Amino acid sequence: MFYSNSGENTTFSNTQSIFNDAFDTKEDLFLIDVSYFALDEQIQNSLSTTAYLVEPSPIFNSEQKNYALQNKKIGSEIELKYSLNTKNYFTANIIFKNNPRRINDNILFNSDFVDVASKNNNYSFYNHLYHTYKIKGNKVLVNYLYFGTDQLSEKNKIVSPYLNEFFNIDSQALIKEKITNTITYNGIKSKLISKYKKIEHVIGAKIESSIEKNNTDFLVNNTQNTEYKNNLHFKQNSISLDNGFKYEFTDDFKLDSQITLDFNAFKSDNFSKLYTLLNSHNGLNYDSKKTNLYHSFNQTLPQTSALINNYQLVSYRSFSKG
Repeated sequence: MFYSNSGENTTFSNTQSIFNDAFDTKEDLFLIDVSYFALDEQIQNSLSTTAYLVEPSPIFNSEQKNYALQNKKIGSEIELKYSLNTKNYFTANIIFKNNPRRINDNILFNSDFVDVASKNNNYSFYNHLYHTYKIKGNKVLVNYLYFGTDQLSEKNKIVSPYLNEFFNIDSQALIKEKITNTITYNGIKSKLISKYKKIEHVIGAKIESSIEKNNTDFLVNNTQNTEYKNNLHFKQNSISLDNGFKYEFTDDFKLDSQITLDFNAFKSDNFSKLYTLLNSHNGLNYDSKKTNLYHSFNQTLPQTSALINNYQLVSYRSFSKG
């Protein structure tokens, strides 16, 4: 299970560059390409003991782990900047990530041996497009288009006497779990940024659509167990309005305030509802003293893990449910 953030920028994150140097480039076209490959291999040995001080006598559990991890990270990022003229500026970010992982975990829990083998792969692709239009000296219109996808696949093979006893099968029988989670999203946001001496004001609107699919197959001794199988599909369509301002008392003492109103139409296989969500932030920042005083109010919808109907395996001896 995983949560994907589209990575959409916050209200004031780009305003400094917009007013200072976004239209001061001498080059019409600027391209950066960064690619990377990393391989991380770890071997860890650990021993832990837990004591439950209960009556009539304490309970002690020990866990000895021999953990091996192979973690590969492959990715590429392309950034393209283009200045059409003194009023129009374009930026494109294309990001690709692939993260395959293998885990072998040999565990001695008290006097019982447990073997866990996992193969995971996390694939991501993002595309962010910006168009900045300078209306006049103190007003800038920023249009932001984004779309992308996140895909997670996870395959677990477990030999656990605790799980096997629970399912009433042979202590050395194999349990398999396969999880696939895919989320695709796209959106567009426009914001008007105005600056008057020490006051900066932002007003914006956003439309976003996303589809998420989560499927879990659970096999006990090569037989599908439908009580631990999950199929969750849902989509969200949202419209957001935000309004914010920033006031600079001095160069390092600032007040900022922001309020956002979201209208989210949520629809799953057997449920649909329109939610209205309010989020606000008010803060004082004293940079030279590294002091911040702020108040935030946030309303969000639950993550995917809270929506799972059936139990899902989270370790060699425990399950979770939404």
